[in-house]
Amino acid sequence: DIQGKIDEFIKSQNDTSELFFFSSVTQRELFQHFVHEAAPPQIDLSIRLAHYGLVDSPLKAVYGQVSAVDVAAWYKAYGNNLFAGNIRNFLGSSEVNAAISTTLATDAEHFWFYNNGITIISESLKRQAIGGHDRSIGIFDCTKVTIVNGAQTVGTIGRTLTGDSSSFLQARIIEVSDPESSLGKQITKASNTQNKIDARNFVALDPEQERIRTELLIEKVAYEYREGEPLESTIDGFDFLEAVIALACASNEMSFVALSKGYVGGLYVDITASPYKALFNSSTSSRRLWSLVQLLRRIDKIVKLKAGGSPTQRGIVVHGNRFIAHCMLRQVGKAADLSANDLIKDDLVEGAVAGVLSGVEKIIDKDYADAYLAPLFKNVKKCTDIRTKLEKA
Repeated sequence: DIQGKIDEFIKSQNDTSELFFFSSVTQRELFQHFVHEAAPPQIDLSIRLAHYGLVDSPLKAVYGQVSAVDVAAWYKAYGNNLFAGNIRNFLGSSEVNAAISTTLATDAEHFWFYNNGITIISESLKRQAIGGHDRSIGIFDCTKVTIVNGAQTVGTIGRTLTGDSSSFLQARIIEVSDPESSLGKQITKASNTQNKIDARNFVALDPEQERIRTELLIEKVAYEYREGEPLESTIDGFDFLEAVIALACASNEMSFVALSKGYVGGLYVDITASPYKALFNSSTSSRRLWSLVQLLRRIDKIVKLKAGGSPTQRGIVVHGNRFIAHCMLRQVGKAADLSANDLIKDDLVEGAVAGVLSGVEKIIDKDYADAYLAPLFKNVKKCTDIRTKLEKA
């Protein structure tokens, strides 16, 4: 048997000293190892605060002024991993971030007065025994740090400062034993409501997104669900918007397809309810999601090449791209596994493209000749009718 052969090999190699040993590892243990390796690194910081104050209840916290030079060093050392618990990453170039950079360069002494500051969650918070009761300066050892508000400030400081600076900014550090708890997430959400935040940002609070990211990272596929700087390459990666559109187009629910074209934000306006929860939940397969994204890319490319010259067909390609992608996925899905894009041959996809484009054009010319195509493909009832007729033909 296999175990016997392993034992025999080990015995033959360890005749003078122990060089080899055998330990069985379950599939679950192996997966947990990869998950741990894919997780953002733990960040522990010793944070120096000037003119600090303390809060003892209901949560332990400290607030004070932190040097911009120290903040820049954090970002240079850890980058966007500082924002692992935030609802979005550093966005890079923007009008607001440009203004922060300008203030740092031209009015450093007044930076504290202009900036809202940052909020940090730490699993533990302990003041070093330096300075006694003097609160003019204090150093606080913080473990498992995540910056839940102020990513744009921290990122801009990290990108802008290259030397010394007289700038300070306000910082508050809150001790939360479990940053992933409902309390930690509520602090993250509340800390960001005063800023311009859209529904997409709160997707970062859904643990299913991190699960999908981690599983794909093991497969060397990058998935970015936090808003931030674009992926370096989309060849082996995609973002949340591409993901939610792919899942909507693959859904049997026509209202999801219509939303993906007319109001994509409606698919995730509430991460606690449908349609979001219907698309992203514990049964959402990361493998199938990546396959759907790749398949939709193939479909879009072929559609642009195959689309005919008639005004109707050109209009369908522009205004009905999500609807025809939905119909093509249904057709391809009858003959192939949508979770295995690599195994789906081009001729099958090309056949679906040709059949759907031609079929939809005929139905529109016959039953919706006077309809404007833009609103037509946002109308759930009419799209359902077209799909029904297409699949009966």
